[in-house]
Amino acid sequence: MKPPKKPRPDFPLSAVGNGQWRKVVNGKPYYFGSWREDPRGDAALKDWLTRKDAIYAGLDTGQGGEDTSPGLEVAELITRYLTERSKDVTAKKLSPTTFANYSHALNSFAATLPPKAKAAKALRPKFGEFLRHMERRGLGPHAIKRTITMIKTAFGYAASEGWIDPIPFPNSFSAPSTDSESVAMWHAKREETDKTSRVLNRAEVRRLLRGTRKLPKWRAMVLLMLNTAMNPAELARLKWSDIDFKSGRLSRRRWKTGILLECYLWNMTRAALRYTVNTSDLVFTRPNGKPLVGNAAVYGEQVTDVVTRVRYWNRISRVFIDICERLKLDGVTPYTLRRTARTLAAHCHDDNAAKRMMGQRLEGQDKTYVKGPFPLARLKRLSLTIAVRLFGSKPKPKMRLVKDAAA
Repeated sequence: MKPPKKPRPDFPLSAVGNGQWRKVVNGKPYYFGSWREDPRGDAALKDWLTRKDAIYAGLDTGQGGEDTSPGLEVAELITRYLTERSKDVTAKKLSPTTFANYSHALNSFAATLPPKAKAAKALRPKFGEFLRHMERRGLGPHAIKRTITMIKTAFGYAASEGWIDPIPFPNSFSAPSTDSESVAMWHAKREETDKTSRVLNRAEVRRLLRGTRKLPKWRAMVLLMLNTAMNPAELARLKWSDIDFKSGRLSRRRWKTGILLECYLWNMTRAALRYTVNTSDLVFTRPNGKPLVGNAAVYGEQVTDVVTRVRYWNRISRVFIDICERLKLDGVTPYTLRRTARTLAAHCHDDNAAKRMMGQRLEGQDKTYVKGPFPLARLKRLSLTIAVRLFGSKPKPKMRLVKDAAA
């Protein structure tokens, strides 16, 4: 429930998110009862007029500038916020996965607090303690950054809605940098292995392709991940209509950001895809025709518009990791292939072509002047660079540049 507006413009008190009428004098807040019980502020105004002279003289002993109101508990703040975000999930403005991340981040923070902790300025030191708690648990920079961002977003939303007074976060409660150098230094300081630095070499790529020779669907996925740097969620949403087999152009919008993703497919990738033809619009599906990766929000029985949990399924990552382990490729995940492709793409010296392949925003002159499809020649040059670095030569059969309708 949002605090009510002032009954009239010259009303001396303000309704605040902790449920009280308040007046700040010389930097100290004074409270005059609940606005829920006194929505027009009549009793609060009478109390203010009685205590006014003493407050200005610094002699008021009634509440002494302290908030003795019940306030909003952190648990209640989290419940309200997740209820609001449930509406976004229903309206398809927020994915169930992101909702689950919010729920996990906020409830993890609440678990480190006393049972009835208030969402007030006294909570400020707890944020720094929670950051150290995450580091002790072994969370990496990406997970810590996501958690901090979501907690700040939730408390900022609560303050903007008037549920609570703004809480200044300590300087130490800031998201760590997640660029490759910062992540490497993070793990080096802790004498840990940086799993995000793993990329495949030529011998490992050959072993992976030989190991999937009798698994047409997985061979096509491996080639697509090496060729385009797609992640499992993108693979699961890939449609036949996204691929122009004649020109080799793959073009689609990323489901997460809506940014256009384009790349040039090797002939061997196109040949592998032809072995996976099925009757579905999706390129890769389960035997029953359903997507390989997905999530769904589960709503409560009593309150049908509130998400109670999120159900996941991923039929790509776990199976792929099992295949790699059988091939003695330890520590290899679908993201290892994505990382390998992007690392090799840097040798092309065309960063915007690599960004378009990854489905990221263009920069510089390209951001302003490139409209519609990205130049196919630049995508082909990038694709060939990755192929030469992976296989030592252009993939066979020889790739020919075919002018497509979009060029």
